[in-house]
Amino acid sequence: MHIPPFGQSKQLNLKSNNYVFFLDLNRKGHKRPKCTFQLREKRNKALPLVRIDIIGRPHQNPDGDFKWVNQVVKCPHLHRADFPKYGTHVAVPLLKDNGNFKLSEQDLNNLILCLKKALKFLNVEVALL
Repeated sequence: MHIPPFGQSKQLNLKSNNYVFFLDLNRKGHKRPKCTFQLREKRNKALPLVRIDIIGRPHQNPDGDFKWVNQVVKCPHLHRADFPKYGTHVAVPLLKDNGNFKLSEQDLNNLILCLKKALKFLNVEVALL
């Protein structure tokens, strides 16, 4: 398993009992370095279920009724499609304790470790890759 170099991307195919998923490993930054892991279900490729921005631009959260309302959330952060009103438009910071997924400043120096933690959060067995 490897992370693509800056300017490139790669896709992992994942399968559960009932669904087929894609995990995009994206390093295609336009002007700045970027590293994003995005989980999509095969039947609806366009809609991400989870996006984890490890390296990238800060995200401005919308107005609403959630914990990080109107906050600018720096990378690393997580977008999940489980916010009913907002889809993946809400960013959750990953350097703070958010339950079952957290990254440390040290983790950010090792993108493979970040990917392994992301896969564990997504309930993907790394040995199968």
